[in-house]
Amino acid sequence: MRSSTPLPDLISQYQNGAHEDVWHTLRSLGPLTGEARQDAKSIAVSTMEIVRQNAEILSERLDILGWKPQTGVMVGQPCKRPFEGEAQAAELAALPFPVALEAFWEVVGSLDFVWDYRRGTAPDLFGSVPLVDLDPLCVYGADRLSASVKDWKDTIEAGEIPRAGPFTLDLAPDALNKADIGGGSPYSVFLPEHHADPLFFGDDFSQRFTDYLRQSFRWGGFPGLSSSHLPLAAKDRVFELTKGFLLF
Repeated sequence: MRSSTPLPDLISQYQNGAHEDVWHTLRSLGPLTGEARQDAKSIAVSTMEIVRQNAEILSERLDILGWKPQTGVMVGQPCKRPFEGEAQAAELAALPFPVALEAFWEVVGSLDFVWDYRRGTAPDLFGSVPLVDLDPLCVYGADRLSASVKDWKDTIEAGEIPRAGPFTLDLAPDALNKADIGGGSPYSVFLPEHHADPLFFGDDFSQRFTDYLRQSFRWGGFPGLSSSHLPLAAKDRVFELTKGFLLF
């Protein structure tokens, strides 16, 4: 059942600091339409404004430490609507985008904290923790949408997927590919997606999108650290990188 009832109470709760509780409630509402989606979008925009602030702080700190991203830019530019390829996605019934991703593209644009391995050995940020265990934060911008839609059309014509989807939109390489040692499937979301907060998933990875961002900033842009046994020096580094981050 789709929810279209306005959500002013949730907006107020979010503004008062109940960030994770509000996103938990948004997920429990199921598919959103009408005013419910508009209010959820307002919450998502507020969330992504904080994400961008944190990302800009983090990028400055990592740059000082000599960390260089694969694309050359850790924090991209916001993407303007309509996104390139959006009309073609609509023709394939691949819309709507999930509210959280739509707001991310419009406010943040893209994030890339993957080490540029073409520069050689990465700076030793976390002591004995190997690069493959870092799984750096990365989310592609909407500029990848057009190529994805073309691929969907090709696979539809080849009879490999149904025209009605669901379609997978790749948003990041997996941890092994980030470390330039090969690996599995990219981290992706399904489209169309009427829920506010999509499942962000890979072969051995599955989180809600906002939870992924939250965990990433909790660990200084390297969410893979959450599953590692960290030496004291690494914990100190995480504290340095995350000091002053705003909650979302």
